[in-house]
Amino acid sequence: MPGSMKGRACWCFAVFFPIVFGGVPMYLLDGVLSEVKMDVQNWKHLLEEVQMNVKTRETEAQQLVQMVSEQTESLQLFTKESEEAGKELRHLHDLECGLEGLKVRHASALRDARERVEHEGKPELEELRAKIKKEANEAAAEQMRLTEEIPFLKAQRQQLQEELRNRKNEVEVGRALVDNDSVFLQTYLGRMGGAV
Repeated sequence: MPGSMKGRACWCFAVFFPIVFGGVPMYLLDGVLSEVKMDVQNWKHLLEEVQMNVKTRETEAQQLVQMVSEQTESLQLFTKESEEAGKELRHLHDLECGLEGLKVRHASALRDARERVEHEGKPELEELRAKIKKEANEAAAEQMRLTEEIPFLKAQRQQLQEELRNRKNEVEVGRALVDNDSVFLQTYLGRMGGAV
């Protein structure tokens, strides 16, 4: 070092005997050493900056993984709701089929009633008419309820399917971002490791 006893001795030696010994003056070596130290400091600062960038990327990747996990859970929930809506629609279809069968049975009962009236008289016909009218009103009310519920459930199912597709697209985008960040981090760290 220039400020130490050894440094001063070397400096004197380099100043008074450079021609005799043909060596390089120590002040030149000190200058080179100073530049090397500055380069080392610069590399240290660059390495610290790279490490901070890597930590930032790791944090962003963890956040993306968390987001993908949350979207996957939401997607599973929407899938379950869509399946339940499908079950409800199948149930309504079964009710519609049952309603058609009820209409057929009512028509058959009306024919039977007419045939019996011809043999048993008018009072029983009135009773049968009242019974049939009551059942017809109940069937009409049930049909009206089903008619009102079916469009709503169909619209709800369509909405759930649309949201399900959107959630799937968001999950695929999140996974692609995570994969891209992972490849970037590996490439970046590999390059910096080779450079250092």
